[in-house]
Amino acid sequence: MVLPTSVGGITTGVMLAIARITGETAPVLLLVWGTNFINANPFQDPQASLPMYIYLQYSTAAAPSAAYDRAWAAALTLIAFIMILNLVARGIARWKAPKTGR
Repeated sequence: MVLPTSVGGITTGVMLAIARITGETAPVLLLVWGTNFINANPFQDPQASLPMYIYLQYSTAAAPSAAYDRAWAAALTLIAFIMILNLVARGIARWKAPKTGR
């Protein structure tokens, strides 16, 4: 009785937590540090993150260059990813919400 009613809220909470973690650099840096390489094993060695990539591209560019373009493209990708996760979470919450008798 309780589990079918709470599945929507639990799913929404998990998806919003993932979206928030991907958008905040500090928790990502504290949990997985940073690297310039993609690590296939998330349980070994540092892991790359999109916020760290944006920072590295923007901070290492000397003048308006391709690095700025890559940083802005990565920022747009991050915003789009978070928006999609939020929309999916809202859709699941609406789909799994308890039906009212009205």
